[in-house]
Amino acid sequence: MYFYAQCFFRAVLIVVLFFPLMYFFPILYVPRMSQLWWKYLRFTLETLGASWIKLGQWASTRRDIFPVEFIDYISKLCYRCPAHDFAYTQKLIETTYAKKMEDLFVYFERVPLASGAIGQVYRARLREGKQIVVKVLHPTVEATLDVDLALMAFFAHVIEMLPGMKWLSLCDAIAQFSISMKAQSDFQIEANNLKTFQEHFKGHPDVVFPSLVEALPATRGVLAETFEEGEVLQNSKYLRAVSPESVKLAKIGLDAYLKMMLLDNFVHADLHPGNILVRKNEKGKLGLVFLDVGLVSHLSPSDFEHFKLLFKAIVQREGKHGAKLMVQFAKDHNLTPEEEERFVNDMDAIFQDVRSKKMSEIRVGEFLSAVLDTVRMNHVKIEGNFSTLCVGTVVLEGIGRQLDPELNILDASLPILVQGDVIPEDNAFKRRALWEKLKYTFGFK
Repeated sequence: MYFYAQCFFRAVLIVVLFFPLMYFFPILYVPRMSQLWWKYLRFTLETLGASWIKLGQWASTRRDIFPVEFIDYISKLCYRCPAHDFAYTQKLIETTYAKKMEDLFVYFERVPLASGAIGQVYRARLREGKQIVVKVLHPTVEATLDVDLALMAFFAHVIEMLPGMKWLSLCDAIAQFSISMKAQSDFQIEANNLKTFQEHFKGHPDVVFPSLVEALPATRGVLAETFEEGEVLQNSKYLRAVSPESVKLAKIGLDAYLKMMLLDNFVHADLHPGNILVRKNEKGKLGLVFLDVGLVSHLSPSDFEHFKLLFKAIVQREGKHGAKLMVQFAKDHNLTPEEEERFVNDMDAIFQDVRSKKMSEIRVGEFLSAVLDTVRMNHVKIEGNFSTLCVGTVVLEGIGRQLDPELNILDASLPILVQGDVIPEDNAFKRRALWEKLKYTFGFK
């Protein structure tokens, strides 16, 4: 009964806050007034808390559902995530590990390094001398999470009942969001993700993930990991001017992402310049540190095979085949034969554009964006993780081209596709790509 009472009062608050957004929706078409609508949306999501801020961030990855204008705006919203009191942090840590703070740490900074929607991060030093960071879950997350997710599912069901809205598959989308939200609000899952990434990147010294602190085992609300030295990529000189070092960083980052996506099927789903550190080792060699691995994407075995084959179709310019692969990705698309034919033809048109370009001229990010737009316009439902991977690739290509304007994802993906037995080693397209690369490097005609 208490849960239903919570849902009722929370629903009233949500309706009150969202009503002005619906009522004043037309001002989005008035250029001078539209910013007011977006500012109020940010205020609404911040007021409702972590689940709704994360919903906004998640929506920015679902280009298969939402129009590009909405994606562009909501992805640029900068949310204010206030920190919780240090007293709560101290109580939670002491309760979790049954020890006083002074018995665990030489020092523990009272002011957090950062505060996000889910939790906040502190810097500390253990008694044994190791410098670490400690993540602590916000108290409000657990208090409202189940209620918010239940209400999101209810609202999604109501929207799907409206004429012409069922194709959005919002109930499935919110179910997927709920899984990712629960994963992010349980630091034990992030700890397991760290272990998996470290296992996958053994023997890759230029890619580092933080290590878990054995003395402080991860719990749902607390995660201790090693403090990793480095400069945040977002603030670094490498994004401001192209140099041999920035080109090297672009290659390291791209190779790591393609390995996650095309070999491991276990992808860091929240990569952005604020989650990446740049550093040099004792020998002066550049490397990257990937942080915040609470959110990952992985496809089912069959979808993973389809995804790799889609990459192969892009490389080999096989339009019809690539389009049919996208139909296979679809979930209960319920397309008539005529609608399916139109979708395949629309997809083939995108591949035709790719077919007319050299390998070095193909922008995979632009291609995948066009694919997702075509999926949305044809009302085709696809696996949410596929959309997340596509958007992640778009974001990565954007970062990579800031570091290296000549970055080419297809060139970089060829050795990995060969390694994964997707393209035979003697494939003609591999030889063609190599020849184009030699022509570019040495100026051959």
